[in-house]
Amino acid sequence: KNKKGQVLSSNKAINTKKLSADILFLAYEGEAFCKFDKGDYDGAIAIWKGWLDVKSPIYKDYALYYIGMSYEKLGKTDEAAVHYKRLKEEQPASLLIAKIAGKLPKETAAKEVPAAKELIFRIYEFTQATYFFPAFCCFFLFSSFCRRVLRKEA
Repeated sequence: KNKKGQVLSSNKAINTKKLSADILFLAYEGEAFCKFDKGDYDGAIAIWKGWLDVKSPIYKDYALYYIGMSYEKLGKTDEAAVHYKRLKEEQPASLLIAKIAGKLPKETAAKEVPAAKELIFRIYEFTQATYFFPAFCCFFLFSSFCRRVLRKEA
């Protein structure tokens, strides 16, 4: 109900610049969520982009995720995909990557397939050239794994 008061409190907290990174993030997050809940997605994007400019390495994944979500709400799926891709590339250990799995363009996965095929071919060549049994076992296991992955992507 009192979102305007919450936003004013968040603005005051953000402008003090004397808070720890965790507390400062909560101020940004609170203001961004208030704008998002009101349907002011452009305002929420501006707040989250402000957090990306803060010289703190924490919670950047949340900012990228919610910027993408806000762009989705605005119907700008290309812009959303850009931020989801940044999230995947810049924060590979983030738990939020599971939430964006189906939101990235298929071409991202398609680019990784030739690299896997090249690796399979190189392992195969190695096994043929040396007749090294453990390497052949490695090739067999890896190729069966890749076949399953390729079937799922097709």
